[in-house]
Amino acid sequence: MTRRKIILSASLVLICIVGVILTLALTASNKEEDAIHILNEMYNEDFIVAKSTVGNNPFNKNFTLTVRSLNTNALYDFEIKDGAITGDYYAENVNIELNKLIEQRIDGLAMTNAHVEGLTKAVSFKEAAIKTIDVLLITNKVVTDDKADEIANLIKKDIGEVSINLDVLVVKDDSDFNGVIAEIETYFQLSTVKLDSFENLDYEHQNFSY
Repeated sequence: MTRRKIILSASLVLICIVGVILTLALTASNKEEDAIHILNEMYNEDFIVAKSTVGNNPFNKNFTLTVRSLNTNALYDFEIKDGAITGDYYAENVNIELNKLIEQRIDGLAMTNAHVEGLTKAVSFKEAAIKTIDVLLITNKVVTDDKADEIANLIKKDIGEVSINLDVLVVKDDSDFNGVIAEIETYFQLSTVKLDSFENLDYEHQNFSY
């Protein structure tokens, strides 16, 4: 084989590889765009992709998608399986309302999971049937018993008698505090963040039950 033929063969191989890579990227992108279009229509939203697992296997019809609302900046997780899309958009909005309520009383980030399932329309946290609430707080100051009581009473005032578990992560280092909040707010649906997600973070743990 002549040098020219070798160069041409190598060039063709490279073109084919680039073409495959571009095809895979377009396939992944199209799947995300299709899902985003459906979600925007379903919820009258303006979503963009925050993160996705479709790129791990662009031929797989099943993947997870985290989207950000350009209207509220909130993040939502959805699962796409065989073309069907499932998620807890309305339940997460209940959690977001509770987060805002709690953050009126504390400096930091509140991540509430009100265990509301099966919501098919928008309801306020006052209207939702809630029996149990898990709250994870990230703050840079120790939460006193009085402050924890105040948060619990604030929730129960509008919901009624409900079981509340409050975990507090006190992060004293300002860089760690700001960094972990920025990462959570960039990539995660807040209600899905768990205590064991912070194994490598230096913090003091507090727990209150009501």
